[in-house]
Amino acid sequence: MKILRNLLFFLFIAVSIYPQQLGIWKNYSSLQKINDAYVTENGLWAVCLGGAFYYNFEDGSYSILNKAEGLSNNKLTTVTVDPQGKVWIGSEDGTIDVYSPSSKEFKRILEIKNTNRINKNINELYSRNDTIFASTEFGLSLINSSNYSFYESATKFGNFTLDTKVLNSFKDNVVFACTEAGIAVQKQNSTNFSAPESWNTYSVSSSISASSVNRILKYRDTLVAATDKGLYFFNGSTWLLKTSSLSANYTDLLSRNDSLYLITNEYSLVLYTKGVVSAPYPGKIYKKFAGNSSGNDIYVITDNGILSLKKGTNFLPPNGPRANLFSDMAVDKGGNLYIASGTDRVLLGYYKFDGSNWTNFSTANNPKLGYNAIYKTYVSPDNALYLGTWGNGFIKITDKDTTIFNASNTGMVGIAKAPNYIVVDGVKTDTKGNLWVLNYQSGQRQPLSKLSTDNVWSHYQDPLEVKEFLASGGLVIDNNDTKWFFVNNTTDAPPPIGGTLCYFNGDNPLYSSDLNGWGRITSDDGLSNSAVYCLALGKRGELWVGMADGVNIIDDPSYPKKGITNVLIMRSQMVHSIAVDALNQKWVGTDKGVFVLSSDGTQLVANYTAENSQLPSNTVNLVAIDNKSGIVYMATSEGLASITTNSVNPSENLGSMYAYPNPVLLDKGQPANINISGLVRDSQIKIFTVSGKMITNFVSPGAGIATWDGRDDSGNLVASGIYLIIAYDTEGNNVGTTKVAIIRK
Repeated sequence: MKILRNLLFFLFIAVSIYPQQLGIWKNYSSLQKINDAYVTENGLWAVCLGGAFYYNFEDGSYSILNKAEGLSNNKLTTVTVDPQGKVWIGSEDGTIDVYSPSSKEFKRILEIKNTNRINKNINELYSRNDTIFASTEFGLSLINSSNYSFYESATKFGNFTLDTKVLNSFKDNVVFACTEAGIAVQKQNSTNFSAPESWNTYSVSSSISASSVNRILKYRDTLVAATDKGLYFFNGSTWLLKTSSLSANYTDLLSRNDSLYLITNEYSLVLYTKGVVSAPYPGKIYKKFAGNSSGNDIYVITDNGILSLKKGTNFLPPNGPRANLFSDMAVDKGGNLYIASGTDRVLLGYYKFDGSNWTNFSTANNPKLGYNAIYKTYVSPDNALYLGTWGNGFIKITDKDTTIFNASNTGMVGIAKAPNYIVVDGVKTDTKGNLWVLNYQSGQRQPLSKLSTDNVWSHYQDPLEVKEFLASGGLVIDNNDTKWFFVNNTTDAPPPIGGTLCYFNGDNPLYSSDLNGWGRITSDDGLSNSAVYCLALGKRGELWVGMADGVNIIDDPSYPKKGITNVLIMRSQMVHSIAVDALNQKWVGTDKGVFVLSSDGTQLVANYTAENSQLPSNTVNLVAIDNKSGIVYMATSEGLASITTNSVNPSENLGSMYAYPNPVLLDKGQPANINISGLVRDSQIKIFTVSGKMITNFVSPGAGIATWDGRDDSGNLVASGIYLIIAYDTEGNNVGTTKVAIIRK
């Protein structure tokens, strides 16, 4: 082609580096619920159900650790720092991660996790000299902080039962263990730490008149125990209850100089100094003291970060979603991710992620919402955000206004016992621009309502008269404007948990047997005989049905009973969510991770699990895709994960085409992943040397990004040099060019 020959004259020497990379995982877990913290000279470490973070006192910066950064998991319980500065982090599954801030490397200790016990939670990690004391659900282990070897472990303390739960420990001249059964004290001169006879025990049922012992430590040369009945002091042989003024239920305590700081089970903070009890820090919800609080300053974990009592400064958790609660997700045209938090049992509003920062919305910072039980999200073709609520209709948000639609202005009727209580389980627009609303448990059996383009409301009553229509979920509208959803008879416990596949098309009924356009698809029609949990529309118009035992495809929703395909790859999988990417691949969230299927479901492209990827959990409840950037978001009960893919929407022209990474280093003969971005659909791609020799040619997979592996047509890696990349559409009218520099080692 003449146009291609002319383009070979445009060679450039300079190259650009593009930061975007494919296959990069990130975690976005909430770090609001802090379980433990440890103070260092220059900052503090905190662990949460969602990851860990370090706050730097000097510059106010945060460093976040989660599974995407190398942690074994995000369900963290305790943290301490050893004399070498290494950070020891315990988790619910028994894993101990040791992180070196200087080298940014992890060491994983799996001995406790690999035991045959059912419960392996690390309740506390305590550092003393060269030893880490690990309090677990079944005993106390001593670990060498230098070489990570286990000195020894105790699972039987005196006459306590085997595998007694240890809450925390303390070492003075001997080791003290605070257990579920009471207090165990290592005998003087005992040589076998793991032998039961090496311990004196003080049971909560006899030696200590309390139901639970929560923490022990040393106060002015005396051992003190915090219990649910007050403070006990140890005289060397007996634990004695202190005065009645200290008879509250104490969950934590901290000793500083002549004072004891105490936290009660009602989350108040009490100060005990030389026999005097006071409460000088009212107005906060106190949960736990941070370990190693230095000097005269005390750091306390609260319900809103970590508080410095001396400075009065509250160190908030780093930016992130307010909670690891995700009931629905949607992405707008600008790449903003919107997440609903849940039902009226949650009342946390919704979260927005713009790719860099999180904003948490509720009536506290956005009174126009009017309600915090945000349950569903939807972004319409005109980029308006719709929020379905659990009890107050739905909300429409645009750049100009926020509008609430509820019983007062829609004519919709809510649940039978409270007609104004409207739960919106889905909002979608049809091909004509009408807005359809799915009304959960409608008291008048009107599960569907329509707001026309001229702002007229219509409400549709099902004529099937079956109990299943009491609940509904999963609204999808196909290319023929048929409304698809599933219904069930679960009315006692929200949300809807799966049911029968139903449809409605009042203008163009699918079958003559339909009642006023209403119908259902069952196993008699070829659908799997199990509950429907989610629906998605493929780019060819096919309807994908996620079920309790796999995935079915209704090839032509206009004639749904004509052809239903069972996806063999997904057989027996519990399916929670299905999302469609720019290549028409299906991302399926299950109890066993995320399955990525080819466009027709016949091939497994990938299966991401907690074991082989940075997914926080194998139970993936939601999947949402930003097809503009190729980012796939996956929500689990333990946090949100994302991965960057090459499945992006094709460009309208080739004017912004570029290649990355650039330059490319081919190391040890390994192929590269050179991404060519900004392509039109089905681009023809040719790679040339600077002398004009064609190296290879191929066709893009259909989306806006294609990948070249750095090989020529013979399968050989190319030599070092600058290569010209030319792309054009199928008719050769739209042409783009870019370049890439390759360096061979």
